[in-house]
Amino acid sequence: MKRLGWLVLVCAVVWSGWWYTNAVAIDRVLSAWLDDRRAEGWAADAQNLNTTGFPMELATTLEGLRLADPATGVAWQAPSVTLTRPTFGPTDITVSLPPEHTLSSPFVNLTISSQTSTARLSVAPTPNLTVWDSQIALEDFAITSSQGWTSRIDGAEISTTQGAEPMSHVIRATLTAVSPGGPILQLLDPANLLPDSMQSMHIDATATFDKAWDITALEDRRPQPRAIDLQTVDMQWGEIEVRIAGALTVDANGVPEGDIAVQIVKWEALLELLQSNGVLPQQINAFALRAVESLAQASGRADTLDATLTLAGGFIRFGLIPLGPAPRLVIR
Repeated sequence: MKRLGWLVLVCAVVWSGWWYTNAVAIDRVLSAWLDDRRAEGWAADAQNLNTTGFPMELATTLEGLRLADPATGVAWQAPSVTLTRPTFGPTDITVSLPPEHTLSSPFVNLTISSQTSTARLSVAPTPNLTVWDSQIALEDFAITSSQGWTSRIDGAEISTTQGAEPMSHVIRATLTAVSPGGPILQLLDPANLLPDSMQSMHIDATATFDKAWDITALEDRRPQPRAIDLQTVDMQWGEIEVRIAGALTVDANGVPEGDIAVQIVKWEALLELLQSNGVLPQQINAFALRAVESLAQASGRADTLDATLTLAGGFIRFGLIPLGPAPRLVIR
């Protein structure tokens, strides 16, 4: 019995020493990282940095965190951020954000709020902490702009896993009750033809980037998409249902090219929406209506349209109908 007591005592001492050594190392690494950012000209400060959670986890809280990148003009402030990992699981990290934090740029200031905002990351046990897998959960998520608008999402579950190809990630996302902000909604639906909220959206895709998602995505530049394979994207907004699938390549300027198969239920409502927001020029409305009616009749259901969205040469075409310039896919 005495030997068992000594064994328990020795194990407790070893465990305590292991935990304390890791806690000190984490604090030093994070402090050194902030020092390195300041040496590069960043504003990088934390009013307090402390690790707790003994004995089963290491929970490091940075209070009064402020990061600002002079190269992009982007700044982020949070009253606290907590990074948690198991004592013997250095590659599994949970990031917990506060109920409210701010993101600023030279163009707009955003206040981000949520009831729940957590990210669970599985990273490589290397200095660069390359992300293998991630799960993000959001509840009652809102973005309020200094320009007076607010966008909301009731709930979101997003996951990524490393794909078969280098630098590729399989992305799955489910969003419910998506409410775009004032100017965004006004741009999409100036005639108030749709409800304020999109009922749901589901995305299943694989994206390939030009570099790994690791710590250098914060320190240097963000990875940029070079190929996107959309296995399925389903969304419902009011009576309009849209399903898309296809593949895109993205050049160094962020210009996408490729073909996307599109199925639209209640296409007449979408056509009216495109007319109201100016995407469909007035002079081609009659031609567009005849072309779309022909496509819908060919699909076998009068209210359902199957067609191809083509992105080429920096422009978008829906079947034979030109829709304008293609968006730039650039992560700032």
